[in-house]
Formats: sequence, structure tokens, C-alpha cells
Amino acid sequence: MRIDDSKRDVALTLFARMISDRAQELGLSGPAVVVPVPNSRCHVGCERPPRTFEQAAALASEVGLTLIVADVLRWAEALPSASLGGGLREADYLFDRLRLVQELPSVGLPYLLLDDVMTSGGHLRACAAMLREYGCRVDLAVVAGRACRTQMAQPFEVRVEVLEDFVPGESETGVSTWHYFREDRWAPAHPSVGDAVSKMSP
Repeated sequence: MRIDDSKRDVALTLFARMISDRAQELGLSGPAVVVPVPNSRCHVGCERPPRTFEQAAALASEVGLTLIVADVLRWAEALPSASLGGGLREADYLFDRLRLVQELPSVGLPYLLLDDVMTSGGHLRACAAMLREYGCRVDLAVVAGRACRTQMAQPFEVRVEVLEDFVPGESETGVSTWHYFREDRWAPAHPSVGDAVSKMSP
């Protein structure tokens, strides 16, 4: 079966089920807040939610835990599309253009970022840094797809990758906190203090 825009519901269901099957392994065993990453055209004046909102809602419905979908992030203005070569993916550039547009629910709960596609990880790192500025703990990010330059042998295999924290005001090469995923737990790769964005992508 070919999945295209005419089968959005099918794609959303498949994505949600893939993540739900790994929920316990990923630490999704209790209440958490899911924050959709805004697409480039989703700015503060835009009334429509980001396209990732549907993914977040589908995941919350499928997992069956107390997942709160919080559509709280917007860009200050529409951004050039990075996928079309007109926009930047650097975390510092993106962080400066992010805005929190609603009150955050339950800051004490773990936060989960959700995006449709990851290329460099800049959007995830910037969004995680913004949420941390308001006291949130960002443990995980989930994306539906991973942009790859070469063909993958198992393109629908769920994979786990590690991203370095972006800390506003520090250079991109500065020391930050890394986390990596183990089969039994999340563990710091070195003893720095802070939260990291770890992510998985099919």
C-alpha cells in the first residue's frame, strides 16, 4: 500500500502504534506532556496548529497513558523552508526565533517533543532549550522520519539517536550534557548537570 497525503489517517495510526509498542522501553510509563514542534510557517500570528499536532494527538490517544498535548511553541515569524534550501537549521538561530505562546501545563511532569522529520536536530535542540528555560525537563523527542543521504537497509526500523544539549549563550562546540538510551534506563554519558534531548526515529 502506498501511503500519501490521501491516507493521512493511516500514516498517523501506524506512527502512533509504532511508538506505543515501545512506550515502556522508552520510559513512557506515566503522565507526560507532549509538545509538537512547529513547522516553519507556524508563527505567532497563525491560527492553525502545526501539522505535528495531529501526530501528537494520535500518539496520546494510542499510548493510553495520561499524555497531555501542549501546543505552546511558535516562531516569531514564518521561517524560510530549510528543506528547500532557504532556511537555517542551527539551534541558536532557531532558538532566538522561538516564542512560548501559552502557559505550560504541569511543569513538574516530563516533557516529550514530537516532530515529523529530523534532519540535523536543530529544531529539536532549540525547542528543548526553550522549554528548559521555563523549568521543564525534556527527556525524549520522537520523530516520524529521519532524513538520510543513503538508503537504509531497514527504513521502518525504530532507531535511537543522541543529540547534544543546546545551551543558549554557549557556543555550539561548548561542553554540554549528553544522554544515551540503554535497554534498561536513561543514563548520563558524563556527569554534567542538565537535560538532554534523546530521540528515536523510524
